[in-house]
Amino acid sequence: FIFCNFVSIADLSLILFLQPLCGSDPILVLDFSMRVLERHPSETIELFLSGGVPPDLVNSYLKQHSPQMQATYLEHMLSMNEHGITANLQNELRLPLDALYEERALLLGRIQQHHLALSLYVHKVHKNVILLIYFLVDHNVL
Repeated sequence: FIFCNFVSIADLSLILFLQPLCGSDPILVLDFSMRVLERHPSETIELFLSGGVPPDLVNSYLKQHSPQMQATYLEHMLSMNEHGITANLQNELRLPLDALYEERALLLGRIQQHHLALSLYVHKVHKNVILLIYFLVDHNVL
């Protein structure tokens, strides 16, 4: 774990205590991590990811017990997980099909759907060639 300087000793202790329990009792981990999740979402989500708590379980738990943190979790999953996210989690993002084209293209790029993202940039967003070149180079599609 890489912890920020502002994580309290109590929160750090709780995260380190919960880490070995992720595989054997993920519900217990989710219950006790809620306090830390609200103050330190990145560190807690890193706990979920490194500890092996199933992402669909984390998502449904947050949806039921802390809906305001569900979007944060999904955003962190996208930014922290270089292999993308599961189809179930992608569906939770719920972007409208007829709007937010640039946001959709950015998210598609993060989940390695480069051709779909590029298609949105060209046909819907109408960004200039410089942005398209940046997108291709930034996402190693070339």
